[in-house]
Amino acid sequence: MRSIFIVVIVVLGMGFKCLAQTAPEAAHLTPKQQEMQPVVQRFNENGIKLKDLEKKLADKNEEVKKAGKTAKSSANDYGDAANDLKNNAHEKKYSRRAHNAAEQAKKDAKNEKKLKGQADDLEKDIKKLKKQIAKDEKKLKNEGIELPPA
Repeated sequence: MRSIFIVVIVVLGMGFKCLAQTAPEAAHLTPKQQEMQPVVQRFNENGIKLKDLEKKLADKNEEVKKAGKTAKSSANDYGDAANDLKNNAHEKKYSRRAHNAAEQAKKDAKNEKKLKGQADDLEKDIKKLKKQIAKDEKKLKNEGIELPPA
């Protein structure tokens, strides 16, 4: 988590540095710096995207927890309804309650599974973005472009 914070600080620092340059200042850049400008810009944009994705992941994980609790509760309700049906097999009321509870449990389990898949996708995106940021950072360091201290 600390390394993410450091990357975000670096990204924001680079972003402000790039935004502070005016057109006349950009004309004074060396050819190497001008060549690396798109890498710096991508580095900054990816840092901002990373921060946004991490926030979304935290929110999604909260949703997954809530959905898991709901699914567990629905499954317990279905178990209770099934027991009532077992004890009163001749009454339609208990059959209907068990059926409805089973349908609700199925919906809740499906929703939880969907949310877990979305969280996994966000994790993959974050991993990919971190890899790209590291690659750009290495490229910038190799070219002698100084990054703000972490």
